[in-house]
Order: sequence, then C-alpha cells, then structure tokens
Amino acid sequence: MRDGTLRLFAGGELEVRKGLHLALHALAEIQKRGIDFRYHVAGHGPELERLKSLSSRLGIAAKVEFSRPLSGDGYRKKLWETDAYLLPSLRDSAGLTLMEAMLAGCVPVVADCGGPGLIVDQSCGAKVAVGCEGKMVDALVQALLNLVLDKNRAAAMGTLAFARIAKRFTESTFLLQVES
Repeated sequence: MRDGTLRLFAGGELEVRKGLHLALHALAEIQKRGIDFRYHVAGHGPELERLKSLSSRLGIAAKVEFSRPLSGDGYRKKLWETDAYLLPSLRDSAGLTLMEAMLAGCVPVVADCGGPGLIVDQSCGAKVAVGCEGKMVDALVQALLNLVLDKNRAAAMGTLAFARIAKRFTESTFLLQVES
C-alpha cells in the first residue's frame, strides 16, 4: 500500500473451485467503501471469460487485470510489488503460487481449507471459513479492510509470511515428515 492502493495478486488455473468470483465480490464491496485497489490475476482456464464479465458487472473491471501466467523476472517483480495474495480456493493442495507469494512478503488471504488452510496461520495471513458465499465474501471484505486499516500489522504479517515458508516448508522439513 505504498501509494494508498492495495495491490493484490492471484495466479494459477482459473476454475470455479479457485473462488475468484468470491474475491471479485469482496473487491466490489471494498471499492464501495472507498478503498483503492488493483488486482492482478495471472492465469488461464475455463473461468476466464466469466470472471472478466463478472468484474465488468460489478464495476471493478478497470481495477482488475487478467493476464497469462507470469514467469521469471516478471513474476518475481509482480510479487515484490504486491501487498496481498488473494485466492480463496475451495480446493487446493500445496499451493505453490501461494508459497511463492508468501516468500515475497505478500500477506495471504485464503479459504481455510486444503493446503492453504494448513500453510497459512493467523500470524501471517487471513483464513476465511468455508461456508455460504455471502459469509465468505463478508469475511474476505473484513480481512482486506484489516490490511488497509492497520498497515503496520499488514507489514508485520508479510514479514511473518516469508518466515513461515522459509522455516517450515523446506526440503528438510518435508523429508522429516515423509520419514516419520
């Protein structure tokens, strides 16, 4: 939130289960509350056109950028410019893009299920309970507002997100889990 704009990122296969429609509804709500944001969605898949249409209907299309998947220096640069990783996926495993974003200091905002629910804890990000769409959108709105309203806490969470991945999700910790 360097210039007062909340910068968000999501990446991967664009499928219904990724919950991007929930993220877009939450962003429309924070826009109504006067919060400026930019949301970059890097990916492809069967939901792309539907998500573009939804962002237009919600009046946020000018603030949502859809692009092909990023890689290399462009991908790293985008993550370093991002404040939060917003992908409330309803079914995900390890969440490699999530972990890469956390290593870049992005605060994760995810659904509390699957891999992301295990990877993220309340010290380094926000997990929203899986339930009806309306409650999930409300929880996402609150999580995003918390980031904007407490910038010091958001910065600390980004640092803790990096530390959590760097310390807990290494090859050696993986091997220890597999061996036990």
